[in-house]
Amino acid sequence: MTPINTTNINAINDQVRAWATGDEHVRPVEIEHIEIAENALNALADHVRSHAAGKLVTLVVDRTPMKRGGDELKPLIEDM
Repeated sequence: MTPINTTNINAINDQVRAWATGDEHVRPVEIEHIEIAENALNALADHVRSHAAGKLVTLVVDRTPMKRGGDELKPLIEDM
């Protein structure tokens, strides 16, 4: 598989549409909100829950570690 340039939002959207099956509705990837705060991780969970409205949500991430202090953040997000 060809790597996706994660800095190119159009390339990301093109690839996600290509992965979708015929009966799946795929919304474009957009940046709607940026949270800069001490409790940004908690705000992320609240933001995702409010937009999900009880539906399934898929978060797409790359393999680059995301750390705060010594803590790896991606596993924390998966557990929310």
